[in-house]
Order: sequence, then structure tokens, then C-alpha cells
Amino acid sequence: MEPFDESLANRVSVLSDEVDELTEKVVDCRKSVPAAYSEAVQKRSSALNKLMNGREEQRRKRLRARKQRLFFPALAKGEPLADDADARNRAKDTAQMVQTQLVHLSTSLPERRHAVEEQEKLVSRLRRMPR
Repeated sequence: MEPFDESLANRVSVLSDEVDELTEKVVDCRKSVPAAYSEAVQKRSSALNKLMNGREEQRRKRLRARKQRLFFPALAKGEPLADDADARNRAKDTAQMVQTQLVHLSTSLPERRHAVEEQEKLVSRLRRMPR
């Protein structure tokens, strides 16, 4: 049997204490890391939400700045529209012109259709002719 080595015993004791301390640190890390990770994820999520909200607010501001003027501002204010005789006459003339064109189309389209059908028959006969 070998004699007792005091320095070796001290070294084993120091290493054992280090192992105990490191084990405690690992246990603490196992407890604290998930909480820290969860906190970091929440901060990131909060920052992303603030960024998205800021972008949405900027988009809304741009839309408000570009907002088209109302066609009838008097109606938007709740005021009655002014009677515009010229506009009424122009609308009446336009409606009459549209009516006239519709009548013309209703008579000319059947005639054109008949002419197209006749041309199709002629082309068909010409294609059947021997060369």
C-alpha cells in the first residue's frame, strides 16, 4: 500500500468542490435559461408588433393624405345641392343621344348580321368550288 498523499487529497477535494459548484450552475441555468428565452421571445414579439403597428399607422397617414376630394362636398356637409340648369340640360341631351343611338343599333344590327351570314355562305360556296 502507498503512503497517504496530502497534496493529491487536497487536489481531489478541490476538484470535487468545483464539480459541485458547476453542477449547481448547471441546475440554475436549467431553471433560468427557459425563463430568459421566454422573456426574449416576448420582447421580440412586442417589438415586431410595434413595428407592424407603426407601419400600419404610416400607411393610414399616407391614405389620409392622398384621400380623394369628395365629388359632392355639399352632400358631405349635409347641405342641399344647388340646382344647375346647364348640367341638367347636358344630361338630358346626352340621354337623348344615347336613346337615338340605341334605336339605330337595334335596326342596323339585324341588317349587319344578315349581311355577315350572306358573306359566310358565299365564302363557304367559294371554298367548295373545284380549282
